[in-house]
Amino acid sequence: MTDTNWDSYWQAEDKDPPFASFYRSHVVGKLVAKYCDAYFPPAGKFIELGCGSGESSLQIPERDRVFVGLDLSQNALSRAQKSGFYSELVSGDIGALPFDDESFDGAWNIGVMEHFKADELVPVLREIYRVLKQNGVAVFFWPTWFGPITNAALVYDTLHAISGSKKTMFPKGYVFYWVKGQISAFAEKAGFKNCVVYLSTRDLFQNAVVIVRKM
Repeated sequence: MTDTNWDSYWQAEDKDPPFASFYRSHVVGKLVAKYCDAYFPPAGKFIELGCGSGESSLQIPERDRVFVGLDLSQNALSRAQKSGFYSELVSGDIGALPFDDESFDGAWNIGVMEHFKADELVPVLREIYRVLKQNGVAVFFWPTWFGPITNAALVYDTLHAISGSKKTMFPKGYVFYWVKGQISAFAEKAGFKNCVVYLSTRDLFQNAVVIVRKM
């Protein structure tokens, strides 16, 4: 994974303009709720791998589900704790999950997988595969290279670079993949089956919704 100080990032997130929080909660949040509710069974234990503040997950219907959040950043976990959404919050690395095999009925994350280089992705996906129960589903909200936020960040970063500033909209180290080809291949190498990829107008194609299953 790219070397990013995630505690510093989440501390800075406290200074976000209101529209950023609105976008995460009401635009991305509706997309997350739609697909997680559709693909997760109505009961079981589910983990968000890289939960951050949890803002984009709060609209997932609870039903008889138990939600666990995992993140590297203590600042992020502190923010997630305030949401009251998660039954448990765990400090940990997605590449070395502190859970037994087949611990969860499903997993999801939002804007996490793009932080891994190609040679890191399959080991990470295998670790997710390991902690899922048989027939468990993982739902990844994976930013695309052609999404509006991605392109806004490119313009933002370029303008700051021209002015001599090192400021960036997001942490450095994003790697964007061509969704239907590369991501499906990574998932299959990790053992997943039935990889399905959706693009949605709900967030103007900013995130590809990648759904894989442990068979």
